[in-house]
Amino acid sequence: MVGEALIRPSSKTADSLAVHWMVRPGIIKVVEVLEKDKDNDASIGNILEVKNEIYNSIDELLARYISPRNERIEE
Repeated sequence: MVGEALIRPSSKTADSLAVHWMVRPGIIKVVEVLEKDKDNDASIGNILEVKNEIYNSIDELLARYISPRNERIEE
């Protein structure tokens, strides 16, 4: 659905995630998230970085990065 995001491991590096965000029907933007301070290779980083902006959890990333963009699109 429009505005939703799917987060999965990135195919680029082991230390990154890919957020697939549906901007509108048929348009999906992929946002690369750099993971830092990982406990192990199978864990999610304790620090997530997108374009020099730091997030401490996936929930925070969705709330501060994806949600405001969804609100702008709705306007």
